[in-house]
Amino acid sequence: MSFGVGLTGLKGAQTELDVRGHNIANAGTVGFKQSRVEFGDLYAANVSTNGSAGQGVSVNKIAQQFNGGDINFTENNLDLAINGEGFFVVQSDLGEQFYTRSGMFSLNSEGYIVTNTGEQLQGFGVAEELQLDTKPNPSGGLGSIQIDEADMAPNRTTDVDTQFNLNAADEYKTGGLPASTTGTGISVAQTGLTNGYQAPTGTNVIQVVNAGTSPNQVVSDVSWSANASAFDIAAVVTGIEGATASASTTVQLTNWNTAQNATLDGLPLTTTDPADANFGVGSALAAEISGRANYSATYDAATDTLTVVNALGNDISLAINDAADPVSPGAGSMDVAGVITGTASAAATTTPGAGNEVTVGGYVDIILDPGLYLVNNDSATAQNAAVFGAVPTNDTSVIRAFDATDSESYNHQTSVTIYDSLGNSHVMTEYFVKEPPTLTSTNQNIWSMYVLIDGYNVGDANPAYDPTQPESATNQQNLALTQNLTFDTTGQLTFPNAGAPLLVDDWVPRDVNGNPNGADGPVPGAQPTVPPTSSNLLIDITGSTQHSSTFAINSLAQDGFGTGTLVEIDVDTDGQVIGRYTNSETRTFAYVSMANFTNEQGLIPVGDTQWRGSSAAGEAVINLPGTAALGKIQSGALESSNVDISDELVGLIVAQRNYQANAKTIETENTISQTILNI
Repeated sequence: MSFGVGLTGLKGAQTELDVRGHNIANAGTVGFKQSRVEFGDLYAANVSTNGSAGQGVSVNKIAQQFNGGDINFTENNLDLAINGEGFFVVQSDLGEQFYTRSGMFSLNSEGYIVTNTGEQLQGFGVAEELQLDTKPNPSGGLGSIQIDEADMAPNRTTDVDTQFNLNAADEYKTGGLPASTTGTGISVAQTGLTNGYQAPTGTNVIQVVNAGTSPNQVVSDVSWSANASAFDIAAVVTGIEGATASASTTVQLTNWNTAQNATLDGLPLTTTDPADANFGVGSALAAEISGRANYSATYDAATDTLTVVNALGNDISLAINDAADPVSPGAGSMDVAGVITGTASAAATTTPGAGNEVTVGGYVDIILDPGLYLVNNDSATAQNAAVFGAVPTNDTSVIRAFDATDSESYNHQTSVTIYDSLGNSHVMTEYFVKEPPTLTSTNQNIWSMYVLIDGYNVGDANPAYDPTQPESATNQQNLALTQNLTFDTTGQLTFPNAGAPLLVDDWVPRDVNGNPNGADGPVPGAQPTVPPTSSNLLIDITGSTQHSSTFAINSLAQDGFGTGTLVEIDVDTDGQVIGRYTNSETRTFAYVSMANFTNEQGLIPVGDTQWRGSSAAGEAVINLPGTAALGKIQSGALESSNVDISDELVGLIVAQRNYQANAKTIETENTISQTILNI
């Protein structure tokens, strides 16, 4: 019987040597799990209660050990390691599923993620949209993960979210009102010495007030003497702190009908030709007048018009004199018309004749510092209206109109790249202007936000636009898009209200030459649709503040992007397979699935570090990584074999000793048998 016992020992020791050798051979195999031999003793079935010597040893099981191996990092994003429990699910070409801890994956020619032996990695699919708000439901079924390597289509911008802080301590860049002399008596030719100006009939009827105080504080009274020139009135206003003024006088001379001499401010004009019914050569006369101090003149031959300007705003007096007495008024005539710069010519004209002199008054342009206003306390005084026209009572105008090319006309700016329906990029710039208080409100927490795209206005239609000329910075089709911003005393935005973003509905995407580029254009008044069908977009500034700290953009985001080419594939810890594109966008292709079993040792090894399921292992429970006790995924890493070489080498020595000991048992039994045979 000892022969049989020794033989079982030899077989058991040989099996352990085989298992140990297999472990050592796969010490460098990624995801390999070591095995161990589990022995059991043998006894006859009819063992008596007095005991038995036994019949040797049996190999009950070769059990694999599924404890984790070390994780080593690599430079391949598709190398995946499981940090915890679970198996990757892969599928063969025949549709059979296997389970593995070896995460050496790559892409095949069809874009599938596969093992190094060709099995396809299984996962949960995603919806058609580029991003997922939630993870897929594992009950949706598995499928092979395939990477679509086509370019990502562009996505037009429909929403821009900006959150900023405006510095409450900033100075006004615009604000205040220009008060120009646009009254009916200004710059209109008057017969005789009167220039149209008269002194105020009462006291303090014209005042400069400060709207930044409550009640409005009078800064200064404005008054002048009767028949004061525009130059004199400008000098009075310029003497007021916070106010500046300039004056100029312009006349136009037409319809000459005399051979007589003429005077300008009492001094003869010498460029004459008695034979010329048009009073001499116009260009020569313009040169003579331009030679006088503070005068300039131009002659328009097409209309036979001479324009004379006194740059200081002094009165201009003209008279016709006969040849015998060049000082005294004489016969003859010419039309004299006062002109207000920038507006239509005054309708009234005066013709000096014998004994008549025409005096033309200039115009005054007053500019007040932000917060200062010119008010008329006696609206019934006709001469006030004659000098200052409709005296301003609110801030419908500003002294420095916003101009994106003039950095002095705004306090701050910020830009963001947006995209049209073709994926072309455009630069949208927001400009912020601090506004002064008004005559009716002392609120100093008001700003204006202007919006331009590629330097072009995108607001309402511009009435001055010339459609016969290409659109340019000086020939804008639209006006600047403007949004008033109001903050409360704690610096919180109160207008526009949250949930009421600014609508951009006049943007025509253009190329670098300013011509429409073929992308979808605007739909005036329409909110952006889903999916979008126009260039309309929303600007949301909810959460913006006005605190006494440096201007800062706290957040800036928009939802558009251009065309993108796939440059990288990554897998996050939750198993999300992500594509990264040249347009800085990402796309989720799928989620890697993972399986777990009630009895891992019931799995059947099939080689290539893979296992097949079995009834002994139980049903595969498949979920997302990081759920249901499954481990998370480490991308760019591989799990090493869990073989301990030192332990295996010691085990080899023990197995060798056991083998030799069992061989000795057989040798001893053989010696005893020979002794018996020799008796």
